[in-house]
Order: sequence, then structure tokens, then C-alpha cells
Amino acid sequence: MEKLTCERAKQIDLVTAANAISGQVEDFKSELNKPKEATIIADTRPVQQIEQKGLTDIKIMMGGQPKSIVRKFQILLFPEKDARLFYKVVFSRWFLWLAVMLFLINPYKWGIHYSDTQKEIKLVQVENDRIRKAWDYYV
Repeated sequence: MEKLTCERAKQIDLVTAANAISGQVEDFKSELNKPKEATIIADTRPVQQIEQKGLTDIKIMMGGQPKSIVRKFQILLFPEKDARLFYKVVFSRWFLWLAVMLFLINPYKWGIHYSDTQKEIKLVQVENDRIRKAWDYYV
């Protein structure tokens, strides 16, 4: 009988432990069904300040960017301002290009002339050689 009472006590302990656990599970389920409202306090002032600073930096960069430069091409006979500098730049460039063109054109012309005269000299030498050979043949 002692064994039965011992086993009966164990069963009662198991039943009470199971009832306690089931009660805790029921409490947990009821807590899950009633979620607590999360009260999150987010201080967005630092983020707003960083954003505002970024926007002002962008505005400053946009304002400081170089504007498009419009270049115009003009042929001026009489300059609007600083005539001495204008003529100095223009005529120094013209004289430079004139000198370059002369140094390029004259050697070309001299080369062509030299080539033509060398051809004429060869033709005359061939003619003279033919005449000389003819005289040497008959003599």
C-alpha cells in the first residue's frame, strides 16, 4: 500500500505541475492576445539638422558652380579696348604664321625647281651621250 500512496502522491504532483504549467501557458496566450503598445520616443532633431545642413551645402555648391561661358568669334579691325595689346597679339600671330608659311612654301618651290632642273640636265646628258656615241661609232 505504501507503493500505491507513493505513486498516488507522484501522480498528484505531476497533475499539479501540469496544471501550473497549463495555467502559465494560458496566461502567456492571454498576454499574446493583448499586445502592449510600444511607446517609442524617437528624437529626430539630429537627423533633421543633418538633413538641413546637407541641403544648405547643396545650395551653396549649386550657387558656387561656374556658369557656362559664352564665347563669341569676332573679326575686329578696330578693337573696343586696349588697342595696343590687341594689335600686338594679332599682328604677332599674323607675322608668325606668315613666317611659317614662307619657310614652308619656299623650300617646297626650291625643291620642285631643283627636281625639274635635274630632270632637264639628265635629258640633255642622255642626248649628248647619244650624239657622242654616234660620232665615236663613225670615227
